[in-house]
Amino acid sequence: MSNPVYDFLKELIDLMTIKFSGKGAIPQTEDSADAYKWLLEQSKDQKNKRVAVHKDPVMHNGKIYIFKYMAKHKDRLEYWDRHPILLFLGYVPGAEGKLAVGLNISWYPPDARKWIVEKIRLMYKEPYTSAMKKNPNDAIAQKPVVIDLYTLKQALDTFGLSFALRTYILGNMRNPKLCLSYEDWDKAIRLDQPRIFPELQTKGIALDDIYKLFKEYVKHYKENRAAKKVIMDKNKKLQKYKFIK
Repeated sequence: MSNPVYDFLKELIDLMTIKFSGKGAIPQTEDSADAYKWLLEQSKDQKNKRVAVHKDPVMHNGKIYIFKYMAKHKDRLEYWDRHPILLFLGYVPGAEGKLAVGLNISWYPPDARKWIVEKIRLMYKEPYTSAMKKNPNDAIAQKPVVIDLYTLKQALDTFGLSFALRTYILGNMRNPKLCLSYEDWDKAIRLDQPRIFPELQTKGIALDDIYKLFKEYVKHYKENRAAKKVIMDKNKKLQKYKFIK
C-alpha cells in the first residue's frame, strides 16, 4: 500500500545523491542530516501522527507545512522555492482569489530561522502549549493557533525580519501537504540543505545570495522603519496586504 508521506519525502531525500556544485554551495550539516533521517523514519509508519498528510483543503493557522509548489510566473521570477517549509498564517485576498500566506522559513539563514520561530512560539506560548497538552505529537488533531498577520509583521519588522513573508496560489500547491506536530518544529528549522529545502529554481542565484538579500532587507528596513510603518498602518485600515511578496 502506498504511503504518500514516505513517497514524498523519499523523493526529496533522493535528491541528496545529486552532486551540488557552483557558487554558493553550502555543505549539509550533521543537524540537517539528522532532521532528514528523522522525517523519513517517521513517515514509514502510516499510523504515525507527528508527520502527517493534511487532507482537509483548508490548512490550519499556525502550523508548519511542507509541500511542492509551482510558481505561476516561474519564468520571470529571479528565484523561487519548489518545496516551501511554510509557517501558515491564513488566507488573504488576491487578484485571482484567495491566497495562502505564511513565512517560508527556508529563506532565512539557519540562525535567523531558529530565532524567528522561537520568538513566534513565545508570542503565542499559551495556545501552543495548550494544543500540545491536549493532543501531544498529533500534527492534524492539534488545535490551530491564529496568529494576527499585522501584529506578527510589526513584531518582525522591529528587526527587519519579514523577508520570508510570502503568498501562494492555492491551485499551485501540490498534494500531499505534510504537516509537522508543534513538538517537532525543531526538526523543520534544521532542514537547511539547499539541495532539498529549498529546492531552488533560479536564474544564477544560489542560496547564499538569498541570505545576502535577507541581510540587505534587514538593513534597508532599519533605515526606513518609520516610513514603512506609516504605509503598513494605512494598508491595515484599508484591509490591503501589499506588504506581502
